[in-house]
Amino acid sequence: MKRPKLSAIFHHRHQVWLFAPAVTVLILTIRALGWLQGWELSGFDGLVRSRPPQALDPRIVIVGIDELDLRALGQWPFPDEHLAQLLRQVEAQKPAAIGLDLYRDLPVKPGHEDLVAVFQNTPNLIGIELVAGDHPAEGVAPPPALAANGQVGFNNVVVDPDGKLRRAVLSMVKGEEPVASFAMVLASLYLEAQGITPEPDPDRPLVFHWGKGTVYPFTGDDGGYGGVDAGGYQILLNYRGRGGSFQTVAMREVLNGTIAPDLFRDRIVLIGATAMSLNDFFYTPYSGDRITTPERTAGVEIQANMISHLLSLALDGRPGITTLPVWGEWLWVGALSTLGVGISWRQQRERPLGQFVPPWGWVQGGLASGLILAGGLVAFQGWGLWLPLVPGYLGLWGGAIAVTLYTAHLERRERQTVMNLFGRHVTPKVAEAIWRDREHLLQSGRLPGQKVTATVLFSDLKGFSTIAEAMAPEALMAWLNDYMGEMTDVVLEQGGIVDKFIGDAIMAVFGVPIARETEAEIRQDAIAA
Repeated sequence: MKRPKLSAIFHHRHQVWLFAPAVTVLILTIRALGWLQGWELSGFDGLVRSRPPQALDPRIVIVGIDELDLRALGQWPFPDEHLAQLLRQVEAQKPAAIGLDLYRDLPVKPGHEDLVAVFQNTPNLIGIELVAGDHPAEGVAPPPALAANGQVGFNNVVVDPDGKLRRAVLSMVKGEEPVASFAMVLASLYLEAQGITPEPDPDRPLVFHWGKGTVYPFTGDDGGYGGVDAGGYQILLNYRGRGGSFQTVAMREVLNGTIAPDLFRDRIVLIGATAMSLNDFFYTPYSGDRITTPERTAGVEIQANMISHLLSLALDGRPGITTLPVWGEWLWVGALSTLGVGISWRQQRERPLGQFVPPWGWVQGGLASGLILAGGLVAFQGWGLWLPLVPGYLGLWGGAIAVTLYTAHLERRERQTVMNLFGRHVTPKVAEAIWRDREHLLQSGRLPGQKVTATVLFSDLKGFSTIAEAMAPEALMAWLNDYMGEMTDVVLEQGGIVDKFIGDAIMAVFGVPIARETEAEIRQDAIAA
């Protein structure tokens, strides 16, 4: 029977590069199913928290209603007369816009008529409503006087499955009519006063340019998301910072007149609840993980972040949160999978015998992982680009692990092939030497030719014929086997190979396949044997 060519086994080694596209397809398929979403959103939160603190946005001031205000007012919701007084004192400082982030669809007497008059005579005052979803009872109507003049925006928010708020809704459909969000209306009011209005992109209907920036809609699969609800016009919210990132004064300070007389001038003033007992708070990327006590951000400050996002984009050119296109994600994960395959393949080819993963392989993998993280941080902090870090890491290490396991499988097959070729009676040292030359062996079926000085030992028993004639066959064979066993052990201990047994003689070779460097070594082997 013709022996199969060993080069066919060697050929499988070149197939390791197929692992890169295979790992890429597997990871991006898992990602498309949303199975990586939790990890990726946690990674996104880490990128957000890694940014250095930013300066307060000077265009926005918050009037917060805290616990001391509630005690002073004595009830919640507090009477309309106090809200009317607050709005008059804010308006007296000539703000660019006033955002009332309080539900006020029903009168709270006394002072309701006075409040309605303020609503009707303050054109830059914007109120809120909660647009109902599938059930009308879920909605909250806007203040009727403000709704009559179109001075209303919805304050609906979208929360991710882990309870955190990472997106903003700029517009949605109410009934059959599109309506704008509270933040969108206030930002538009501020920017229109400076002659800046949104301009649709002629080639992309859902993209619009606004001042120095461009707004891109969230699609439901952007970044680490996997098929979440993208109803309305959503964007990834670029937070200004954690809670307390906006200048805030208490309602009592405004009513008592203890604030600067021009604090609100030409600014957007937001009025909303900051008291913990009112529970108008949300988890954000700054809320940390599940080990620590998560911090929350007041709803009025969430609205301030949305407004600041739009103003900073239009006036300062501060980028929003962007993601790679589909082809870019494939290229990113594919490149890192190829890198992982390359690192692992190189290490597997050069590692010492019996060492599964060499230390330098771990070092190279760690360096590559560090570069991925550094690239993600630079891209996010510099351009607001959210790179798919988790799929990138999985590609790098998935490619490396796949090659490591595959080459381990090949190694087992090739080791068996080598040992089958050389038969029995080789020491571990000789076996390692043969294994180091396995590339040549597997290609040609034999070790490479080389010029060496070797020692051949022939040894037999003196007077064996006479002894054999006097002994019974069974006893002779037992005695002969004991002798050959002892001789074999001596030869192997000295790095030799038993070539053959010839009756009572043994033939051994020293210096192959492990070549001796000096003649003295060869003589020493022969003498020792």
